[in-house]
Amino acid sequence: MDRGRKILLVLFEGLPETVIDSQVLGHARAVRERLGLDIEIWTFACTGAIHAHALARREAAEALAGCPVRVFRGLRPAVPGALLVNGLKVLRRLVDRPGEFALMHARTDYTAAAAGWAARVLSLPVVWDCRGDALAEFVESYPRRGVVGRLAGAWKAGAIRLHRWCAARVCRAALFVSTPLAVLHEGRIGDKPFEIVPCVADEAAFFLDPALRETTRARLGYGPEHRVFIYSGSLAPYQGFDETVALFRALHERDPSSRLLVLTPAVEAARAALADLPEDGARALAAPLAEMNGYLNAADVAIMLRAATGTNRAASPTKFAEYCLCGLPVVMTDAVVDSARLAREIGNRATVDDGRIVAGFPVDRAAVMARARKRLTRSATMARHERLYRRAGGLYAEKDEP
Repeated sequence: MDRGRKILLVLFEGLPETVIDSQVLGHARAVRERLGLDIEIWTFACTGAIHAHALARREAAEALAGCPVRVFRGLRPAVPGALLVNGLKVLRRLVDRPGEFALMHARTDYTAAAAGWAARVLSLPVVWDCRGDALAEFVESYPRRGVVGRLAGAWKAGAIRLHRWCAARVCRAALFVSTPLAVLHEGRIGDKPFEIVPCVADEAAFFLDPALRETTRARLGYGPEHRVFIYSGSLAPYQGFDETVALFRALHERDPSSRLLVLTPAVEAARAALADLPEDGARALAAPLAEMNGYLNAADVAIMLRAATGTNRAASPTKFAEYCLCGLPVVMTDAVVDSARLAREIGNRATVDDGRIVAGFPVDRAAVMARARKRLTRSATMARHERLYRRAGGLYAEKDEP
């Protein structure tokens, strides 16, 4: 292994909290600590506000990742010609550092399309990190109202198709977060190597801790008589927050000692949605990553009610991994195919009928955590990243490559 050359991890998302901290910065640290490889992160922020926020977070991001994090200004992807302009921005910076990087890990379809062609100009191998079905997510959420709306929607859908076509063309290898996502793109990547790696959680940050459970429940005012349900995530329609509130309303009517804890960055919107519930029945909080383990330990059951859509079919929710590592049973649908299968295998899938939990609760939380650690942690999946990096080429001596 050539340790004198770096992996370059590129994204066009700025440095928002939550998913970037857990999936990008956590991955970078694992690459250094578990694989013994150098890595550097380049993030392009495509608006002034996102750029300012990323610059303010850069030092904290470097501390989390354990590697250099560079913040650059990018052009908004919706601007005509942005794919070319953003690629030129990447190319210029690569030219300034010749031979320093051995491989580009491009996060998302757009990044692979924009930065990937620039990397290929310099014969730098590209790993396309495909995080979900971007076209399905757009089609399911975009309201095509009027002629202008329909035309704009068609243009955007065409751009997404172009991005994933370009990503499949320029990559040397691909990473998919779910089996349905790999199946969706298998015809595009042909015989190029790929790995399926779900979104995982850090076992050092998420684990069952009875003492932490008791202190957190006491701080939140939960007694031993309360059964606490937890929802963690955004309020985007595909995540099923409205369905969660409706389910909890039925649960609370049957059992008034039930409680709902909502962890979301959209606190005010969540509180508005919970306003008609009894005052002590539900609450919404914004929780930084460092505090999540306490809240998940304090809960008794997680809720992940997603609809059967293309977006959810191909998804791999980070929250599911976090729930499992804390040993929580999860009330869920079959919509997220891989997560539903894993829940059945791990033994923490719960089902509800007529406001009652009818199967899968309670569970042996320690046993669930132990099984989840073998499937949904960085230590369990880093070997797949290393294998993909090897097959993409660039990190190993020629004689060692397959």
